[in-house]
Amino acid sequence: APTPSTVCQDKLDNCQAYGKSSCTGQFEPWARDNCRFYCGFCSSTGSVINFQVQPPTGYTTLMKGVAGVPGDMYQIWTSPATMNANNQQAMYLTNTFKGHYKTDLSQWNSMCLDRIRVSIYKNGQEKAWIEFNSIGANQNNWFDPSRIIASSYTDIKTAAKEVFSMMGDTNTGREFLMSQHSNTQCDTYGWIMISTQNNCPFEASAGGKPAFLYSPGQTSSHFEQTQVGTGDVLAIMGHHGTCIVTVRPTFQVTNTAACVYNNKVYNQGDSWTDGCKYNCTCTDARNGNYQCVELCPTYSQLPQGCSLVKSPGSCCAVPNCGNHVYNPNSNNPAERGLCYYKGDVYSQGEQWDDGCQYKCTCLDATLGRYQCNPKCLSWPNLPSVCSLQAPAPGLCCPQPKCPSNVQINFPPGYKIE
Repeated sequence: APTPSTVCQDKLDNCQAYGKSSCTGQFEPWARDNCRFYCGFCSSTGSVINFQVQPPTGYTTLMKGVAGVPGDMYQIWTSPATMNANNQQAMYLTNTFKGHYKTDLSQWNSMCLDRIRVSIYKNGQEKAWIEFNSIGANQNNWFDPSRIIASSYTDIKTAAKEVFSMMGDTNTGREFLMSQHSNTQCDTYGWIMISTQNNCPFEASAGGKPAFLYSPGQTSSHFEQTQVGTGDVLAIMGHHGTCIVTVRPTFQVTNTAACVYNNKVYNQGDSWTDGCKYNCTCTDARNGNYQCVELCPTYSQLPQGCSLVKSPGSCCAVPNCGNHVYNPNSNNPAERGLCYYKGDVYSQGEQWDDGCQYKCTCLDATLGRYQCNPKCLSWPNLPSVCSLQAPAPGLCCPQPKCPSNVQINFPPGYKIE
């Protein structure tokens, strides 16, 4: 049972008077502290739910599926399209936002992912996970049992496997299937699956599709004979490793105590460029070895609103983001990314207004994450003796006008806009 410090209940006895608009946006911290039950921040066990669950340290969410939301997760993963890529709420590893999420994976090789983690979450808690070695793998072949390096399951690396595939078992509609045995007679046992059909009782009882099912223990389970675990979120997350610089050609061996490149001779330590392609150095003149790296940097995920522009006389194209600076290698976090909103770009921490609807902030420019909160409160429970007055000149929000004996309590920090 929840401890007294985590019991989910309202501190105030008049939360309904504030309306549901006081539960979100800039008022959410206040609502979580004072009106957590009214605002829906409680789990079925009576404890407080954290709706802003992030991936483990060092990981980025590549795709997130929400149970019961229409969509084929295998097709979403293999499609070149993104889904809700700039929606911060969609990135959280909970089912609060009723939509799937997928970032841009078109530059997979430039993302330099050394590990991929497949996890199933329930109420913001990671219930089961498998981690794969993705070095040298492409977007679709990392999902292989030979690449498993760690897991919440102790037997998954060594146990025999019948079907272990993203596409899964097309006869049963089970995707991202990690199983020792799978068939339509429900004699199915394994670790994790996405269920898209109601072939068996354990699938029918899991609710809307897709359903994310997992063995609840530390080993595989017989799904029909076990109380199978059901998650509300399936997440595929990538861990960013060290990019290997493209080297072309790697070495050149000659019979002289020098490096020879394009019929030119260079001594130990000499550096030269090959047009606008490579920057080379004679690293071992004794054996004629040199090393060349690409002269111009590559930009794997250029923020929306930016384009690469090459100035006359220059070798390398650089990002052009209008009045904003974008440099992914900068020590200044404000320059390592941008937020894109309705055709405009914004730097880390920058705030902007969307007319009289929203006030927005660029929260994490490196991931393009921003948050927009309504400018105005709604007044669903305004006493009948009060009325809403039109906004004052230059302001956006209507304000309540009440008799002197009626007191209106505004959420802390609220400013009339």
